[in-house]
Amino acid sequence: MRGRLRPPFGGAGCLNLRLVRWIAWSLVGVLVVAFAASQIAARLRTSPAPQLDAAGDPIDAGTSMGSTPAPDFTLTDQFGHGRSLADFHGKTVVLAFVDSRGTTTSPLTAQMLTDAQQQLGAAGQNLQLVAVNANPAATSVSDVMAWSQLHGMTAKWLFLTGSAAALQQVYAAYHVYVQVAADGEAEFTDAVFVLDPQGRERYLFTTDPNFSGLVPESTNLARRIASVMPGRVALTPLRTQAAAATGTAQTAAASTAFTLPALLPGGANGQVAVGSTAAGGPRLVDFFATWCTACQQDLRTLAQYSVQAAGKGLPPVVGVDLRVAEPSTEWVAGFLQKANVPFPVALDSSGAVMDAYGVTDLPHMAVVTADGKVLWQHTGSMPLDQLSSQVAAAVANH
Repeated sequence: MRGRLRPPFGGAGCLNLRLVRWIAWSLVGVLVVAFAASQIAARLRTSPAPQLDAAGDPIDAGTSMGSTPAPDFTLTDQFGHGRSLADFHGKTVVLAFVDSRGTTTSPLTAQMLTDAQQQLGAAGQNLQLVAVNANPAATSVSDVMAWSQLHGMTAKWLFLTGSAAALQQVYAAYHVYVQVAADGEAEFTDAVFVLDPQGRERYLFTTDPNFSGLVPESTNLARRIASVMPGRVALTPLRTQAAAATGTAQTAAASTAFTLPALLPGGANGQVAVGSTAAGGPRLVDFFATWCTACQQDLRTLAQYSVQAAGKGLPPVVGVDLRVAEPSTEWVAGFLQKANVPFPVALDSSGAVMDAYGVTDLPHMAVVTADGKVLWQHTGSMPLDQLSSQVAAAVANH
C-alpha cells in the first residue's frame, strides 16, 4: 500500500517499534538502531499486550517524543496564504504529512485527524490540524486545494505546500523520508506529530494502513491530544463505534462472508449479503472509494460488465465502499448517483470487510461463492473482455 515504506521488521508484539521504524527511515537505511530497539524491547517485556488491528499489527498508541521544540517553517496553505508553524503557538497542533495525490494511506490520515478532533468535543476548537504536502512533484496551491475538496477537508485543516526545495527542508527537519514513484504518487513516512501549545513535539503516530485500525488509532490520537491540552478534556465516543464493528463486521474479520448496509440502485437504502446461502450464488465484489481515481474507470467497466453478466451466466456485481474514509454516506450516495452505478454498494463503515479480504490498494475485485470461498482476486483495473474471461474461468473451475 503506497503512502508508507515498510522496513524489514514488525508484526505482533511491536507496540513501540514505530519509533524504531521512524529512526530507521530518518537515517535512510543506516543500521544504528540496535540500542533503541533493545530499550523498546525491554519496555515491551513489562508492557500489557497491545491492541491489534485486523492484520495482527499493534494499533499505534503514540510514541513519546519528549518535549523537543518543533522545527519552524513557512509554507502556503490551500487558500494561497503564507503560514508559519509559529502562528499556531498557544494552540495544540496535529502536524501530518499527506500526499497531494495520495489515494492510499493519505485519505486514512485525513479521516484519522477529523475523527480525533470530533472526539475532543468543544475542546476541538482549540486544536489546529495542519498537513504538509508530502509530494514534491505536485506542489501547487491548486493541488492541495483539489485534494482537500475531494476529501471534504477544505474547511477542516490547513494543507501547506511550497516549492520542492522548501518542502525538502521540512522533510529533513522532521526526518520524513519522501520519494515520488513513477506514477506520480509518493512513498513517504506518513508521520503524524502532536505538538503542545508551546510548540513542542510530544507524540508521534504513523497511519495504520489496515482500514479497521483507523477508528481505534484515532481514539488513541485523541487521547494523546487531550493529554497535552490545558485543563481536563473528556472525550466523546466516536460516532457509533460499537455499531460499526459489531455483528457481521466482526465476523468478516475472520471470514469472507458479510452482510452490510447498502445503497441500492436508484438511491434506496438496503442490505447486501455476500458469501452466505442467503446471497443466492457467487458474487463479483468490487472494493473502491470515491476518492480513488483508478476506481472511477473500474466502476465504468463494471457497469458494462453488469449489463452482460446475466446473459453470460456470470456473477452479478456487489460494490463495497470504504465508508470509514469517506466524508459522509450522503457524499457516497451523491457520487453513485452521478456515476450511474447500476449495482448495490455496501458500506464498510469499520474497514473490517476490506481487511478480511486482504485489500491493501484500490480498486480490488474478488469472486466469492455462496459459501464464502474466494475463487479469484485482483488488484487494479482491467479491460472488460479480460475481466469477463477471468471471472468466467474462476467460476467454471470451481
